[in-house]
Amino acid sequence: MEKESKIFTIEEKDKKIRAEYADLVKLFDDMDDETKKQGRRLCTEAAFLRIMLSELKEIIIRDGYTERYQNGANQYGIKKSAACDQYDKAVSSYIKIMGAINRLLPKKRRRPRRCIGNNGIY
Repeated sequence: MEKESKIFTIEEKDKKIRAEYADLVKLFDDMDDETKKQGRRLCTEAAFLRIMLSELKEIIIRDGYTERYQNGANQYGIKKSAACDQYDKAVSSYIKIMGAINRLLPKKRRRPRRCIGNNGIY
C-alpha cells in the first residue's frame, strides 16, 4: 500500500506561500517600479519553493531517504527516494532565486542567506 505523500493541504500550502511571499516582498517596498516588478516575480518563486522544501523535508523525515524498487522478477534494490531527488533540485533552485533577490537589493538592505538545517529553513 502506498503512503500518502502530502503533508499540507492545498489551503495550508496557499496560506504558507502567501505569508512567505508577504515577508519577502516587503524588501522591495521602497524600490523603483522595475526593481519591484523583478523582485515580486522572484519572491513568488522563492515563496513557493520554500514551502515545497518544507513539505518535502517532512516527507523525507516520515518516509526516509531511500525506497525499494523492483524492475521485473529479479531486479530489485534500494534507491534514493523520489522526495530526496525533488528536494535536491528544489533547494538548488531556491538558493539561486534567493541569490537573485539579494542582488536586486542595495548592499545595506541585503538579507542573510537562509540556511536549511536541522530546525528547518531559517
